[in-house]
Amino acid sequence: MSADIEIDYEAALREHTSRLGTELRGLCGISGLHTWVPAEDVVRGLHELLEAATLEGARSVAVRLPAARAAKLSDAQWCALGAEFGAATFTRGAKSSLLRVELESQRGACVSTLADPPRERARRAFFAPRRLRAPLRLPLCFATRVRQAAGRPRRHALELPCGAGAIVRSEVAGWVLVGRVVDGIAVLLTHSGAADEVELGVLELACGVGEGRPVSDLADHGAIATLDAAREPLAARPEFGVPQPSNEGELFARLERLFRAFDAACQETVDPAAHDRWEPSPRPEWLALPPDARLARLRAALQVACRRVGLDEHAATVVELRGPSRLLVDVDPRLPATRRREALLALEYELADEVEPTLSLERRARTDKSSIRRLTLSSADDDAESE
Repeated sequence: MSADIEIDYEAALREHTSRLGTELRGLCGISGLHTWVPAEDVVRGLHELLEAATLEGARSVAVRLPAARAAKLSDAQWCALGAEFGAATFTRGAKSSLLRVELESQRGACVSTLADPPRERARRAFFAPRRLRAPLRLPLCFATRVRQAAGRPRRHALELPCGAGAIVRSEVAGWVLVGRVVDGIAVLLTHSGAADEVELGVLELACGVGEGRPVSDLADHGAIATLDAAREPLAARPEFGVPQPSNEGELFARLERLFRAFDAACQETVDPAAHDRWEPSPRPEWLALPPDARLARLRAALQVACRRVGLDEHAATVVELRGPSRLLVDVDPRLPATRRREALLALEYELADEVEPTLSLERRARTDKSSIRRLTLSSADDDAESE
């Protein structure tokens, strides 16, 4: 594909959302990007768009963003995202902003439209090429969070208390994973065998991600979930394409083998239906908040979320929080019916990202306005009472 790619991100996301029920891949009018799917997280979506365009051989990409989404990052951060793939130019406007990346240019060059020349020179130096050509044990995009986890280990060589379930142990290449499994769920995990700080951090993150999950899910997705927990959002990945333990460094490939060995070791204790019934648990800090504090935080966050997705801050209001994660909202009736589903999905994503990952949004049920149906129901109730 030799032609430049020009895209309005908001329009592409809206089109994709409207076709979720019939088509998941391929956006009309964007030739060669059949594998790209726009995401509510515009940073993640743009990163994947630039990856896909690079793999397809595009010369340049120009992406227009509405002001609300462009406000998520600073000019320098948008340039940093584009500079991973080529020479990046970011122009911020009152209503919309434009990120343009020349993919055939030298990687890492950043050209800003800001007016201050000294700052511009500093930015160009800061965005020097930083892609890892040959990732070894741990790519740089994971180093910060892995070392942070290693600095405060909480699950290293713990003594598992007595209790229900079974104690399961697995070992791969010197790493040891021990856990208590109840009805197929790894309720408590501990590790040992780390040879250095980096291995300690990877195992700490893995145990934190794995606790509360079905063992079978750990075997399939545990290492990938640890990748997500370890990666810095704006850091350059070592390889383009779908992240997999096998292409993100040797330590994550070893972790995948460890989780699969753990699954094999506890096959006799696993309830086959546990995986089907499982849902992620809310974070302990969210559960620790009193109900009034949860509602107050959700009301404030919902107003901010409305502005971020381009709505009036009162376009959606909190009605009730059922349980820790089910949020009922009212939607402004002036919002066109064709946009309500899209708006709820966008708001749910923002709240899950900012407040609590397990939150789900639902519209409050509307009152039946048919007087005939209400009259029929009332007559039936009166007959039942008379009997």
